[in-house]
Amino acid sequence: MKTPILVGMAVVLLAVAVYISIASLRGNEPVYDDIRVQCTACDHQWDVSARAAAEERAAAGDPRKPLACPRCHKAAGRAMTPCDKCGAWYLPKQDAQAGMYKCPQCGFDPESTTDSGDIIY
Repeated sequence: MKTPILVGMAVVLLAVAVYISIASLRGNEPVYDDIRVQCTACDHQWDVSARAAAEERAAAGDPRKPLACPRCHKAAGRAMTPCDKCGAWYLPKQDAQAGMYKCPQCGFDPESTTDSGDIIY
């Protein structure tokens, strides 16, 4: 009577081990979300998968290359950023100075706040 129970437990443990192994292999793939893009030449906005954007940039040999606009076909598409406060999408300033991520809609600047979201004066 003990043998069938032990065999059953062994089968269940083996199935769990296989499931964990497969799940851990899938966890090594990067996660790709859609990104919002705006063309700096014609102001057209569109969504593109991050995977497609990465593939386009890799094909060009430049991971920071602007994306090709589907409307005007110029390589002028830049990733937009959503405001943490009001949710509006905007293009961050290109220079890496203070205020780079200041929302043009509501004025919220995540770089000038504390971890609790309080504005630093």
